[in-house]
Amino acid sequence: MTLVLQWRQPDPPIILRWRGPTDEMIAAVAASPETVLAAVVGPPGAAGGGVEWIDGEIPTGTKNGVNRVFTLAHAPTWLVLAWNGMVQTVDIDFTLSGATITFLRDGPAADDVLSASYSRE
Repeated sequence: MTLVLQWRQPDPPIILRWRGPTDEMIAAVAASPETVLAAVVGPPGAAGGGVEWIDGEIPTGTKNGVNRVFTLAHAPTWLVLAWNGMVQTVDIDFTLSGATITFLRDGPAADDVLSASYSRE
C-alpha cells in the first residue's frame, strides 16, 4: 500500500509516524510552519520482487519557462513528480511516456525546482 500526502503545515509543527505490521518505523515527517511538504510513503528499494525505489531525482531538461519536455533516468512504474514542492497530477499537469515527462502548460523557469520519486522494475 502506498500513501501520498500533500499539505501546508500548520503551526505548531506536526509529526506523523507510520508503523508497519511488525511495528517497524515506516516514515516520520516533521516540518516548520512555513514548509510545504510532499510526503510519499511507499515500497522501499529493498522491497524485493525486482522493484527499485528512486527518491528525489532531478529530471533532465532545460528549465527556461518554454521547454516542457524532461527526462528521467529510468521509465517509472509509479511516479510522484513535484514542481516547487507541489505534487503534479498525471494527465492534468503532465503526461508520461516511458521516461519522458511532458508538462501540459508552461515549462519550469530556470529557478524552479523539479523532483521525481518513483519505482521501477
